[in-house]
Amino acid sequence: MIEPRMLYRRSGSSVDRSTATRKSTGTCRPARSVRCSAIASAGIVGALGAAKGLAIGFGMLLHLRRVHSLVAVLTAIYFAVAILPWATLFFFATP
Repeated sequence: MIEPRMLYRRSGSSVDRSTATRKSTGTCRPARSVRCSAIASAGIVGALGAAKGLAIGFGMLLHLRRVHSLVAVLTAIYFAVAILPWATLFFFATP
C-alpha cells in the first residue's frame, strides 16, 4: 500500500519543481511560465486557488449557458484520466 507521505511527494512535485526552477535560476522554463509567474506573484496556495477558481468559473459558465453535454464529456474525460488511475492504484495494487 502507498504511504500518505509518498502521495504528498508525488502531488506536490510539480509545484516544487516550478518553485525550485524559479529560485535556482531566477527564470522559468517556457512550458511552466504561467505556473511560475502565478506562484511568484501569489504564492503556491494563491496560485493553486486561482487555478481551481478558474476551473470552477469555466464550469459554471458552461452550466449557465446550458452546455450540459460538453460538461458531461469533460467530466468523463477527467474521471478517466485523473480519478480512475488513482482508484485502480489504491484498490487493486498488491501490498
